[in-house]
Amino acid sequence: MMWDKLNRYADLVERAKVPVMLDPPPWLAQYAVDIAQVKGHALRWTRSLRWQLESLQEVQPRLDRLLKLLDSHQAHLLDFPLDELNRKKYTHLHHKLQQTVTSLLDLHEACQTGLLEFHAHLQHDRFVLERGAREGWVFFSEAIATSYQTETEVHELIQNVQQKIGKWKNLLERNDMI
Repeated sequence: MMWDKLNRYADLVERAKVPVMLDPPPWLAQYAVDIAQVKGHALRWTRSLRWQLESLQEVQPRLDRLLKLLDSHQAHLLDFPLDELNRKKYTHLHHKLQQTVTSLLDLHEACQTGLLEFHAHLQHDRFVLERGAREGWVFFSEAIATSYQTETEVHELIQNVQQKIGKWKNLLERNDMI
């Protein structure tokens, strides 16, 4: 499964709980606020970023079909430059491709921003989780161990998204779509 470490990390963080104490230490109130922020970051992956990445992957086959269809119409225009019906179809498809690629570029850039923010929070979140692990609370130690692997996985995702952004920008420039 894709993003196994990220999914595992988010699950562990979401399941981590600060126990109820009859005589809580003075630091516990602030810690509860800090752990809530850590959980918020994990939820952002689970409820938003993962969904965005999955959606973007589903778009690629449809875009490939659109590119092939556009190439087919372009080839036909080279052979039959006076075919007005084909020229109109080509123009329509070209416009549709421009809109689609521009939208994909925007979505990838938004996803990149979210992943960069998630990556930036990981180190601080790990520091917060370490306090719970020192106390021996359930799921905290495992979440910390998984966070290191998650960091690598997020970094790879960021690189992948950046490559896609370059690809879409290149396609827009190559097809004079900007």
